[in-house]
Amino acid sequence: MPTSTRLAIAAALVLTPALGLAVDARDIAVVNKTGKPVFSLFVSPVDSEEWGEDILGVDVLEDGRTVKISFSGYDDERCHFDILATDDDNEWLLPDVNLCEVVDITITATCIKAE
Repeated sequence: MPTSTRLAIAAALVLTPALGLAVDARDIAVVNKTGKPVFSLFVSPVDSEEWGEDILGVDVLEDGRTVKISFSGYDDERCHFDILATDDDNEWLLPDVNLCEVVDITITATCIKAE
């Protein structure tokens, strides 16, 4: 994923509440129901060869918490993304999810699912 695109996602993640930016059809909420913190979260277009930077940065997604991810920097037709979350012991991969149709991603101890 190009650096500018990663920065656009990260900036949108941080700035959306403060600036009241327009909602993108691909914006999602990721819910942690694993029983422990999720340490990294990656969202990448399906045709990308790299994950890019961790969306959570230095933060963690504590159990029971939700993080809202806002998108920008993509053309309107790009809807399919791969999502990867990790903790100390596990990796959860959700490949080829259509974020134009999905609004919530839930991570449990045994799976990651789109709702």
